[in-house]
This record gives sequence, C-alpha cells and structure tokens, in this order.
Amino acid sequence: AWYGFHDLDVTVFEVDMTNRIIWAAAGPGVAAPKNLRSVASKGFEITYGWSLPSAGMSLSVSYTTSRSEKRSADHPGDPNVGTVVPFTPQELCNGTVTWASDVQTGTLESFALSLTCAYVGYRYTSEDNATFLPSYFLVGGGASLGFRCPGGVATLRFDVRNLADKMYAVMPGYPMPGRAFRVSLSFTH
Repeated sequence: AWYGFHDLDVTVFEVDMTNRIIWAAAGPGVAAPKNLRSVASKGFEITYGWSLPSAGMSLSVSYTTSRSEKRSADHPGDPNVGTVVPFTPQELCNGTVTWASDVQTGTLESFALSLTCAYVGYRYTSEDNATFLPSYFLVGGGASLGFRCPGGVATLRFDVRNLADKMYAVMPGYPMPGRAFRVSLSFTH
C-alpha cells in the first residue's frame, strides 16, 4: 500500500530568448559579460514529493534536464552557432529527506533532522564547448531543536554543508568552500 501524501509534477519547457547575457572568457582567468542575441532552451523537469505527517517524515526529489543553445551568429561563419551556452548544466538533481516531530515535553517543543543531496552535471566553460567543469555531487545535513520560552518558541539549528568535503567549482579557478558548519538561533512568537 502507498502511505502518506504524494505529489508528482512534470514540466516540459521550450523558451526562445533574445539578448541573453552570459559570462565568457576574455583572457586567462578573466571573464566578461557577453550578449547572445538568440538562445533556445528546452527540457523537462520532474518533481516528486511524499509526506507521512503522522510519522513526521517527508521526501522531495527533483530532476531537470535541459539544453540551452546559441542560435545567432556573432559574425559570418561563426562556428559556435548550435553549441551549448557556457555554464549551463544540462542535468540537475536535488533531494531532501526530513524527519520532524512536535515533542512538547517540558520545554522541548520540536525537533527535526534532514539530509540533502544535490547533483550538478558538467558545464561547458567556453563558447566552442571545448572545455568544461566536471559534475559534482554534494551531501548536507541538519538538525534543529525548538524550545518553549516566554512569549514564543526559540529554534536552535545546526547545519553541515558539503558533508564529504568535496572539491568543486562553479567557475574555473574559483573553488567553492569545503565542509562548512552553520549554527542559527531564531525566535517566533
């Protein structure tokens, strides 16, 4: 039997854009904005969500595949017409699993645990699609505790991003942070 609530969304898209601004290589380690007169993007996205409120569990997963192509020539005989626009991944996938509960014991109001993952496919870094950045997969997690206090609820949250301490970059020569920790405290009344 299928328990809980399910949500499935499928989107197919095709978009013709004019005057799209991209970042293009303008020398070693230098990028500059560039106008592409015509770009065509097409693809699909599928998103699935599941929740079982009685157990405080939920899951969400999304997958997108797309292709954005340069459609206009910058000059006669431009060899880059029909190539993929730089820095646009052709695949994206995200997922989150959460377990939360309203405890209401003493001053403890609630707790939650979450696990997230994200995949980003390779991205071309040049207009001729000769160079690219590799794909990457990241995992993160978090925990929170909600406490009753005079006038409302204080929530203490702890998150770990890039749990596996993966090395990756979204632009050539600019590595992203490794494992990072975040602690936050919020108050609602």
